[in-house]
Amino acid sequence: MFCRAWVWMLCSVWILAGRDYRVYRAGNSRDVVTEVEAGFVFMGGGGDVQEAFDWLIDRSGGGDFVILRADRPDRRFNYYDWIYSELGGVDSAETIHIKNRAGANANEVRDLVMRAEAIFIAGGNQNTYLEDWAGTQLAAALNDCVARGVPIGGTSAGMHLMCARVYDGRNNSSYGYEALEDPYNFRMTFTPGFLNVPHVDGLTTETHFYERDRMGRAMAFAARLVEDGWSDYGRVLAVDEGTAFVMDENGYGYVLGDGYVYFLETTSPPSVCTPGQPLTIDDVWVYRIRDDFSQWFDLSNFSGSGGLAYWLDADGGTLVSSRGSVY
Repeated sequence: MFCRAWVWMLCSVWILAGRDYRVYRAGNSRDVVTEVEAGFVFMGGGGDVQEAFDWLIDRSGGGDFVILRADRPDRRFNYYDWIYSELGGVDSAETIHIKNRAGANANEVRDLVMRAEAIFIAGGNQNTYLEDWAGTQLAAALNDCVARGVPIGGTSAGMHLMCARVYDGRNNSSYGYEALEDPYNFRMTFTPGFLNVPHVDGLTTETHFYERDRMGRAMAFAARLVEDGWSDYGRVLAVDEGTAFVMDENGYGYVLGDGYVYFLETTSPPSVCTPGQPLTIDDVWVYRIRDDFSQWFDLSNFSGSGGLAYWLDADGGTLVSSRGSVY
């Protein structure tokens, strides 16, 4: 519900505020309609990948760029001003700070998202996003945008939303060794995703990958997808910090940024994936690519070219790699 709304202009930034949400804008306050091209950005957290934002801007046709978040924007850095003033090439850029579920159901928030030509979901807490956004007008608007080919991306918690089964982190984050020792420990919780991103059936995501040593957790994710009956195969898309996987509507994608992107797929059910027991699973296929246009991956058939392929086992909670290093 819009409550005690006010609008004012400070420098080039318009601010629209209500009890349940707040909007920060730089650029044209009037809607513009441009020709868009579908695309998806999976960003691993840490530093933002400028090239990935440029990619979204290019696919937006220079339209209105909307950033969504649940926590208050950092006063020292804000996406909307950076995108509009430094990256350029957009009609406007605005951050919508959605404070609660009522904000996600606000007509004004829905309308702003529906008018977007590019959308980016900031980092934060994916469980907050799931609890506050799923089943709301905002979720419906986001899926309408996806269906119309509006390019969309997310980083960290925002990236976690872009899959079929979301690691929700409702009980805080599980360490990799904890997930290997017990893939059903109380921090290993999942929620169905609400975004209709194509080519992510049977897939979950992992972020801050190498930097937080999350290969063990990714292996447990893949095993859980199969063991819990969510998929006949367990697939994980894992992205390092300062890195993004950009994908077109057909599933073809490549890497932008400094790190690697990893794709994991089970080839058989886990031997042991039981509460309180260490994980045992054999022959999980891993494919790694980096920022090199000779390296790419196709999510539509889960195959790649130019990258590094190897195999991982989890043997009683211990990782064993066909190449020595698990990364």
